[in-house]
Amino acid sequence: MSGLARKLLIAFAVLGLAASTAATYVHFNLVKNPDYSSFCDINAAVTCKAAYLSRYGSIAGVPVAVGGILFFTWVLMLMWGARGKSRIRDSAPAYIFAGSTLALAGVLYLAYASFFILKEVCPLCVATYVAVIGVFILSGGASSVPMSQLPRRVMGDIRLLIATPVALLIALLFIAGASWGMSVFPREEVRPLKPILDKYAQRPQDVKVVLKQFPLNSDCNPTVPTKMHVASCDAAAAVVMARSKGTFEKVQDWLFLHQQELSPTTVRGAAADIGKEADFDGAYAKAIHEVQSDVALGSSLGVSSTPTFFINGKRIPGGGLPPQYFEAALGLELKRAR
Repeated sequence: MSGLARKLLIAFAVLGLAASTAATYVHFNLVKNPDYSSFCDINAAVTCKAAYLSRYGSIAGVPVAVGGILFFTWVLMLMWGARGKSRIRDSAPAYIFAGSTLALAGVLYLAYASFFILKEVCPLCVATYVAVIGVFILSGGASSVPMSQLPRRVMGDIRLLIATPVALLIALLFIAGASWGMSVFPREEVRPLKPILDKYAQRPQDVKVVLKQFPLNSDCNPTVPTKMHVASCDAAAAVVMARSKGTFEKVQDWLFLHQQELSPTTVRGAAADIGKEADFDGAYAKAIHEVQSDVALGSSLGVSSTPTFFINGKRIPGGGLPPQYFEAALGLELKRAR
């Protein structure tokens, strides 16, 4: 590896580490306070908040950004270990290239989700994408070891690591720090019943999932004395419109993600951008009529809060069952039906 390539690779790794660390800090504050606003929340289209609080921002409750910290730290550790006449000097670029290939696949998927599903740009995410692409290109160009030889080299390099006290200590500290960081990060609250509903929605022969609207706003729901949620009528109408456009899931996810900032204006913008509804006002009368029909049905069934679930006619107000019991109730009804 040339001196210039080495410096550039380290620079991209440092950029990625800085961006991932900043992203983890922002995500941490968002979990603790959903109203938190960071320096990268510039406007509705350029924001970090949407990406981090979406289903694409975490894996098993751990932010994707933490994975970025681990990846770029690993790259820098390999570059440090490969300096001078180190015995892993030739192997390091190949290891980094193999790792960055997986990282590139991940960031391409996240970029697609950000730009085309959420339709928002996350500045810190973009910095991470650039860093991964830079590491991928530079390590690929510098690698002189065929990928087929890496498995054999790994065992020899592991023996070298074990025989080198300083290197072994650094590796153990890295593993311990990674484990600690993932364990202490506060888990964010998510839609605990959605995975269950999605699972059973894939079994239409057994379970039919039906969604009805019950906005808590007196403008379209006479059973509610006040406008508890000022944009809920517009949001309910946007969901109804989205069904005919094939954008129902995208609109529903966007509305859930942006609950804290919903207004008639933002809902209309989402209906156009996410829901592909070109004439919200023109379609509103028909949509709100369907919403009011849902309200009347809900009222006749005793609905007074959202979410309220019915399983074979049995009312569960406010989503009042923990996920494991909710799924158990569904399983019990399936057995009874058989």
